[in-house]
Amino acid sequence: MKGNAMKKIIAIMLILCTGLSLFTACTNKAEKDWAYKDMPDGTVKVWWYYNFDDVDVVVPSELGGKKVTRIDQSTFQGHKKMQSLTIPEGVTSIGRHMLAGCRSLTKITFPDSLTTVDEGAFFGANSMTEINLPPNVKTIGLLAFDWDDSLTKVTLPDGLEVLGPQAFSKCHALTDVNIPEGITRIDEQTFYQCRSLPTVTLPESLTAIGKEAFADCRSLKEIKIPANVTRIDTAAFFDCTTLTEVSLQEGLTEIGDRAFSGCASLTNITIPASVTTIGKDAFRKCSSLTVTVTAGSAAEQYCKDNGLDYVTK
Repeated sequence: MKGNAMKKIIAIMLILCTGLSLFTACTNKAEKDWAYKDMPDGTVKVWWYYNFDDVDVVVPSELGGKKVTRIDQSTFQGHKKMQSLTIPEGVTSIGRHMLAGCRSLTKITFPDSLTTVDEGAFFGANSMTEINLPPNVKTIGLLAFDWDDSLTKVTLPDGLEVLGPQAFSKCHALTDVNIPEGITRIDEQTFYQCRSLPTVTLPESLTAIGKEAFADCRSLKEIKIPANVTRIDTAAFFDCTTLTEVSLQEGLTEIGDRAFSGCASLTNITIPASVTTIGKDAFRKCSSLTVTVTAGSAAEQYCKDNGLDYVTK
């Protein structure tokens, strides 16, 4: 009787040991797919994924017994088969060119812990149609979503503070994007050649619109410049060929070179008296345009000097 009991105990222990060994082997195998590096704060960053056949990729929340907090540059570069990516809670930043060449990727699950999208992070992931960034993202870097021909809708979080240059440049299919309050500058070429974008609402916090910020947005029909904007930079709305309505507010002081050049559908614009500087060819090729100005203003003198049709108020 005692012998049978002992045999059962031994059998159970063997089963448990076998299960533990299998679990350890599976864990080790999974970890071998990832290259990662220790960080000074006791966490790790992932810098490469070796399994190029994986279709649905899930980043582990821990590697080597340490929490994953960053996905580094080019981690998934060339993963042409990857269709979905899940990033775990705890990750705060995703790195430069993280998804370069991931042309089959259509879905990303982001953690609420994410705060930073680095330069060119989504460059080359050109099958994504919709991006909904989590609420704690503060910074979107240079070229973050550049040249995503499939992207139609982007939802940016209310707490966003920095929207980098060329962030959505050449997103030709983009039709819907929100720019949250708190953004103070639309930087150089941020929405350059977003040729399907029909309208965009600029936040009242905005103070400047950068060089070529909306240039060649050929579907853009109207734009209201907020009252805090003091400068519209060079070619900001260059070749917005279907733009018919532009609202400028008192407080604006400078309209840059070629700012509205090529806006062939623009027929009327009122330039406030606060504008003291208007650059070269600011309204070139606006052949049907009549400008409303304040008598004796810099805008009136500009119209005279450049042969623009105008009326005074």
